[in-house]
Amino acid sequence: MADVKPPVGEMSLQAELAMLREQVARLEREKADLELMAEMTTEHSDEVAEEMEDRLRVMELLQQEQAREGWAMLRARRQGKMGYIFEEQRVQVLHAHPQPDAATYLVPMKVQQGQVVGMLGVRNDPAHPLLAEERALLDALAEQVAAALDRARLFEDTRRSAARDQIISEVSARMRASMDIDTVLQTTIREIGDALNFSRVEVRLGEVLSEGTSEQ
Repeated sequence: MADVKPPVGEMSLQAELAMLREQVARLEREKADLELMAEMTTEHSDEVAEEMEDRLRVMELLQQEQAREGWAMLRARRQGKMGYIFEEQRVQVLHAHPQPDAATYLVPMKVQQGQVVGMLGVRNDPAHPLLAEERALLDALAEQVAAALDRARLFEDTRRSAARDQIISEVSARMRASMDIDTVLQTTIREIGDALNFSRVEVRLGEVLSEGTSEQ
């Protein structure tokens, strides 16, 4: 028995339906791929965001440590000069922290890293305590003073670093200018002594002392 072929119009319809089913299947596969990519991207973004947060925390800790070291070195360089006091229409050097009393209002001066670098204090008549507006003003002033001090400290550190780099460069240039060992040694101690005002500078060959020790 001969096969019965469908009409031409019906064949075209079946072919179109098959093409449509294939397109739908392809779109579903593409949709699944896009959803998977979106999920992977979200997970990757979360990892990147977490890594960035970790780096920011590390940077913040480093900045805090650098600020602490910078202020400690600054206090050491000032050799006990703690600040200034304005009293009886005169500005005087403050060599020690006076003991505050009930009439003294102290505001901590905090730098950006959260470190307290000093105090801003005012003394008022006990019979006339500071108003809330005056306290708020002093708090704002303490914040501005701390910011200005931190900028000045950074500028001073930069200037000292530049001066130190210049000294190293000049001493190194003079040492490189000679090819004679004795001249290099003599130039080294002379330049270091002149540049840094040391009373004694020495350099030795063939003798190594353990770290942290010196010849008695």
